[in-house]
Amino acid sequence: MLYFVVFGSGAMLMSLQMVGSRLLAPYFGTSIFVWGSLIGVFLGALSLGYFLGGALSDRLPRSEILAGVLTAAGATVALIPLVASPVQTWVMVRAPGPQAGPLLSSTLLFFVPSMLMGMVSPYAIKLKTRDLGQVGNVAGRLYGVSTCGSILGTVATSFFLIPALGVQAIIRALGAGLMGLGLLALMSLHGRRHAQRVVVASLIGLVLLGPAAATPAGPGRVVFQAQTLYHQLYVVDSEGVRYLKFNRSLQGGMRLDDHYQSSLAYADYFHLALAFNPNIRDVLVIGLGGGLAPKRFHRDYREMSIDAVELDPVVVRVAREFFYVPEDHRMRLHVLDGRQFIQRARGQWDLIILDAYHADSIPFHLTTLEFFREVRARLRPGGVVAFNMIGAVEGDASRLFRAMHRTFRAVFPYLYSFPIGLSRDGLNGSIRNIIVFGTLSETLEGGDREVLMGRVRLLAAGRVSVP
Repeated sequence: MLYFVVFGSGAMLMSLQMVGSRLLAPYFGTSIFVWGSLIGVFLGALSLGYFLGGALSDRLPRSEILAGVLTAAGATVALIPLVASPVQTWVMVRAPGPQAGPLLSSTLLFFVPSMLMGMVSPYAIKLKTRDLGQVGNVAGRLYGVSTCGSILGTVATSFFLIPALGVQAIIRALGAGLMGLGLLALMSLHGRRHAQRVVVASLIGLVLLGPAAATPAGPGRVVFQAQTLYHQLYVVDSEGVRYLKFNRSLQGGMRLDDHYQSSLAYADYFHLALAFNPNIRDVLVIGLGGGLAPKRFHRDYREMSIDAVELDPVVVRVAREFFYVPEDHRMRLHVLDGRQFIQRARGQWDLIILDAYHADSIPFHLTTLEFFREVRARLRPGGVVAFNMIGAVEGDASRLFRAMHRTFRAVFPYLYSFPIGLSRDGLNGSIRNIIVFGTLSETLEGGDREVLMGRVRLLAAGRVSVP
């Protein structure tokens, strides 16, 4: 029975770490700082748990203590959904910089339960060992069983449980499961009398915890929300606009009185591609979001055929159902990673739009020199590539934009950058959408430049939508 307890504890520990990333994502994104914070906090807590578990098991080698540790771990895990929102809101206000926020939140939410789970294996080794000559064998078996549990918890949670159950339900199930493991530890060594007490205490605790606090989606009415394999996704209606959000990152906005009108100016700038090549017929869009840009292309240019590629199947369903993105022989939606689609494609396009760069998470495999070369290979002669990213034109916040600009220029020598709204606020160092067009040859003549700049001036003034 102790082997099962150790196996279950290892599985639940890694399951908690995986859902922890999704719990932090609406507040701090999914950057390397989030994962670094989670891994560091869990490893630090486990180290302390191993030390305390070993010391305590030598002084009090009793199954009731192990059961108490598991029950306490379950209670602290089950409390996480109640305190996660206020804790992370408090941290966001007070933490300096992007590194401190996820580190402090990870510590406050996960250090104690993961430390308690770290005490389980050394305690189980002590209880299981009857002969000092076998201690190495017992320790090796128990740690091997615990690691197998961790593998199962990682794979099952990442691949199946998060999209099927959602983060809040998983965390509450982990809390109940750890309390159940405490019950098993007592039953294995002390029979039913002590176990009944644990059952009663666990049930009372879970009832008193009540419903989990919801993760805020911001102002407005939440029309739809889902935990997908990649995001906490929200569809929110607010002041006549329907917004799509991934975690806390705004992905698109559609006016409810005109389903083809975007509330975000950057979507209109993609139409400037026609100034570089007025004969665009085939368009590839990587990154669907709410589908505002491909939907407008589909309506405004009857001669165009559009392929839109999106990694997350839930996003495709939301684009169809809530943002009314059509599908027909001219508009094809593909569920696949953008780079894999480019690598597998056999055709070519006149315009390729890269719109998969989020504010809180950059898919780095879509920013490399090799990827841009693959994009170039899928471009027809005279074709245009456009990418949308979040960044600043100058200052410290412009480092990512400048790095991507250099990489892009190494493949597409003629670049034209359009920072959205820069003419209105004049703040070169502020974060904004930046649309960059790239071509392989100089395609703009003098008259074309005047037409292009005229359109840009109208767009910047917010007076018209292109075309």
